[in-house]
Amino acid sequence: MRRAANLVLAVTKSRGIRPAQFSAGVPLVWVVDPATQTVTVYCSLQEIKMLSADQELEGGEVLPGFRVRVAEIFAI
Repeated sequence: MRRAANLVLAVTKSRGIRPAQFSAGVPLVWVVDPATQTVTVYCSLQEIKMLSADQELEGGEVLPGFRVRVAEIFAI
């Protein structure tokens, strides 16, 4: 089984997730926004979850076992 994730660094809010990412077979997109210190998780264009600093980002089926608190991402 092929596993891949897209990681997008949000520079501006005007940059959106494109349907082509999912139609190309990418099952997971993380948008990391330093300005708001949030990570938006896209499992599809309809299944979207925004995580704040006190929440945990998980890799799900794409990256089994991967877990990190969102605050740790921005502490680097």
